[in-house]
Amino acid sequence: MGGCEQALRRHAALTSLLRSELAAALDRVAPGTAASPALAAALAGCVDGACLLRNTDGSLREPELRHTPYDAQAPLTSRLHRYDDEPWHLWDLAEARGGGSPTPAALLRPLRRLCSDAHALERLRGVLPPVLPSLGILHKLGMRFRLRLHCACALATQSPPIAFRGEATSASVQKEVLRVCRPEWAGVLWAGV
Repeated sequence: MGGCEQALRRHAALTSLLRSELAAALDRVAPGTAASPALAAALAGCVDGACLLRNTDGSLREPELRHTPYDAQAPLTSRLHRYDDEPWHLWDLAEARGGGSPTPAALLRPLRRLCSDAHALERLRGVLPPVLPSLGILHKLGMRFRLRLHCACALATQSPPIAFRGEATSASVQKEVLRVCRPEWAGVLWAGV
C-alpha cells in the first residue's frame, strides 16, 4: 500500500472514530436532542461526505491546502469545504440548510451541555492525534479539532451568547467569534474600526 493510500485510510479511520465519539458524547449529555447530529457535523466539519482535513476525493481542504484564510463573504460552497480552527460550520451549515432547522440557536443547548461535561470534553480532546503526518507534512488534525471545540464552548458559555442568535450567519458573527476565540487577531484586524 502506497503512502497516499495509507494516509487516506488513516484519515478515514480517525474521522469515523471522532464521529462515533461525538455522537456518543452528545447522546450522553443531551439524549434525544434533534440538533445533536447537526452539532457533531459542524464540530467535525462534515459536509457532503467530506470531514476534518479532507474532501470526499481525498484532497486536502483549506486552510491545509493553500493556507487561504477564511472569508465569510466567499461563496457558501467554498466556505463549507474548509476545516478551520474556528467552527464556522456552525453557521455555514445552517445557511446551507436555507436557515432551516436546526438553527445556530438550536445548537446552543446541546453544545452547552457538552461543554459543561468535563469528562466528555477530555475524552473528545484525546480522540485524535495532535498532528497527522501525511507525505512528509504534519497536518494539525487533533490540534485543529481541539481549537474548534474550545472556540465553540467559549462562544456557547458567553452571556449573552451573541454568536447563537436565531439569525446569526458566519458574516454577522465573524468579529465576535474572532474577539472571543482569537483575541490576538481581532485586535489587529479591527484596530480603530
